[in-house]
Amino acid sequence: DDFPRYPVGKFFKFDTWRQSAGRLRRGLPALLRARRGRMLAKELEAFREAKRHRPLIVLPPKDPAHGGASSEMSSNHQ
Repeated sequence: DDFPRYPVGKFFKFDTWRQSAGRLRRGLPALLRARRGRMLAKELEAFREAKRHRPLIVLPPKDPAHGGASSEMSSNHQ
């Protein structure tokens, strides 16, 4: 019961340890928020990318310009 709860050493300063522990405790929710924000941003970017690459008109299955190639193949080569 008489041992300290924080590390003890010759060059150890309790105040700096306490400050860094508090900083870590304060910074953790912000870190989780930032991680969540990054994931939401990635999802939004993927949605925008999919929306941008969606064809404006639906092409017929046989594309006469490419010798009867399917519309999926012609859109992949763009």
